[in-house]
Amino acid sequence: MSKLTDEALRVKLNQLADMSELEIRTMTQTNRRKWASGLKIDSNLKSSELAEAIITKTSELRAERAAAKARKDELERLELERQIELLRLQDTPEATKQRKEQRALNHPGSISARVESIFERLKSIATTTDSWDEAKNAIDEIVLQQARQEDTHYTDTSRKSNRSEISKQLDKLLEGFKDNRLYSDLEIFVARFKTRFAACFVGESKAISFREKQAVYKKNSDLTPVKGKALVEKALEILTRARNKESSVRWEEVSLALTLVTGRRSIEIHRTAEFKVDGDKLLFKGQAKARHNEEIQKTFFEIPCLVAPELAVDGLQFIKDSGRYFDEIPLDDTRAVNHKVAKQLERQIANWESIADINWSESTLANSKGKKQTHLIPKNFRDIYATICTDNFRPNNQTNDVYMGKILGHNEGDQVTAQSYQKFSVVDWD
Repeated sequence: MSKLTDEALRVKLNQLADMSELEIRTMTQTNRRKWASGLKIDSNLKSSELAEAIITKTSELRAERAAAKARKDELERLELERQIELLRLQDTPEATKQRKEQRALNHPGSISARVESIFERLKSIATTTDSWDEAKNAIDEIVLQQARQEDTHYTDTSRKSNRSEISKQLDKLLEGFKDNRLYSDLEIFVARFKTRFAACFVGESKAISFREKQAVYKKNSDLTPVKGKALVEKALEILTRARNKESSVRWEEVSLALTLVTGRRSIEIHRTAEFKVDGDKLLFKGQAKARHNEEIQKTFFEIPCLVAPELAVDGLQFIKDSGRYFDEIPLDDTRAVNHKVAKQLERQIANWESIADINWSESTLANSKGKKQTHLIPKNFRDIYATICTDNFRPNNQTNDVYMGKILGHNEGDQVTAQSYQKFSVVDWD
């Protein structure tokens, strides 16, 4: 073995390090002496002494290999963090402008499409790489690519929800791969991807959580007065005109009216919602953002309706007849739907400002980034709906948070999310 090249010797020593103590003890003395020369051990030792010396040396080799692996992993982690930090520092006006220009041309697409692409690449790594080191490097390349896409195309709060959804969908794909011979490798690869991807945003996640808690506390401590009854009366007038198919009715005002009287999101009204009437009740199916409760997405459940339920059904049909119900868009691609309606709804809601009669100079409302709100935005109608329903229809055996979460379709047991909707006090409801 002394004549072997350094590379060949390294391979041989790795083979020896993988041997068990039993294999070494049962090795012939001739073979022990061959290994001894490569390990720089006196080959003239007695059989038992030589075996003990080789066993000791293999333990040292394993320790050295583990230490080298730990050092390499640490260097990889530091390099990954450095590259992510460089991306974050590219926040000059010029870089921001370039990123915006690239969005239309290079948007990463829906979460489902991204996850399928990630999983296919992980499968490719499992079939083409020969070592764990190669696999790790290839996985980290995927992590860097996905992290760049998140930094370029999404806000910090969107990145947080994206990570959760990507992790969930990867687990789902992996679950369906259990009978495949590559499953054990893919299980390890998926786990590494999720860990490394999450590590790119650790500080950001903590900052978002702290900021969200501060914002909720501030909103709940100083509610903004609003004339909710007057807003509902305007919604009633719009939905009645829509039912009568008056030509002057616009889909934007019908959409806002539906959000106000049913509490459904824009993504639901324009993509997932189904309404039906059961006596004097309105039933709804198509809950969005129910990642941990797929059953609620497929089931009709009763929701309070602030007008006759038939008006809500007809209003949704008006949206469909106007060509503003986008069933060709994948269900999970909420951004694609919002891109088609958000700007029009934001312009239309300005017509409701004088009716709401909000004193914005005294309001403490702020967006998710802490910037003071100075006008109504479409999602405020969902907040106002939740407040009106809770003030007037909540059963005595339920807290505000539980009832509000139930009518908004939040996951069972999630009382925290409902607190973020408690922003307004309705001052004109008898």
